[in-house]
Amino acid sequence: MSSEPTAPALRFSMHARLRMAERDLGEEDVRITIASPASTYGPTKRARIEHYGRISDGRTITVVTNAERTVVITVIDDSKELP
Repeated sequence: MSSEPTAPALRFSMHARLRMAERDLGEEDVRITIASPASTYGPTKRARIEHYGRISDGRTITVVTNAERTVVITVIDDSKELP
């Protein structure tokens, strides 16, 4: 029997899933960014935490979660130019 603590289950909002599909980002990219971010900001006044990281293809992303880090609210591809 393992004595290692288990990470809480991670849920994705519909908005986060839509942004991930739109930006070709997978759950693993998001999980790694939350687990080992380059940096974080928060919690904000709205009880959000921003996790910043670089994924395997070199893009930088921001993952926004609730304060407990159990719900992914949105995912932003910081490498993508805005129209």
